[in-house]
Amino acid sequence: MSMRLALLATLASLPVAVRAVDIERGTAEITGDTSVGFSSSTQTSAGNVDISTTAWSAGAGVLFHVAPPFSLGVGGSFRRSSTDVAGSSSHGSGVAFGPEVQFDIPAGEQVGVFARGGLQWAHQESSATGASSLSANGWAANVGAGVKYFPVQAVSLDFALTYSMFRIDVDNGPRYEQSGFGAGAGISIYVR
Repeated sequence: MSMRLALLATLASLPVAVRAVDIERGTAEITGDTSVGFSSSTQTSAGNVDISTTAWSAGAGVLFHVAPPFSLGVGGSFRRSSTDVAGSSSHGSGVAFGPEVQFDIPAGEQVGVFARGGLQWAHQESSATGASSLSANGWAANVGAGVKYFPVQAVSLDFALTYSMFRIDVDNGPRYEQSGFGAGAGISIYVR
């Protein structure tokens, strides 16, 4: 008899446990995150020149779960980067804002996996050693995948690997492109 009771109690608790990551239609997800990324490349147009970049970003957004597991929303980010090229350095900062889409899959009692991407308008300001500063507009794209851990039903701690790209075209000047991988952490709050 106690075996049946234990099995019934286990079955009755399953829907409650799964609901920790089972996000319903109409739920708004308010996100915030930060990430750090590193990239290096070699420019060969005028000989070999080593280029290394370190970038830090912070972002926020709002996603609406319109047809779970899909969500649509808007996001924005601030990015700060430092680039070293053959002994000289440049520093830049930028902002980006635009639409995002997300796909969520429950993976356990308090765990879910997600994929997110966006295409955004971007603005970049840069300054380099011995050169004039630059201010221009362009676009940014980002994709990422990660894991959400729900310590409570309405809050998740998010961990993700991301790929991002910024492309800025300066009027009568150079094209500024930067892309790379990053790792990040964030928090999401779910409001119904």
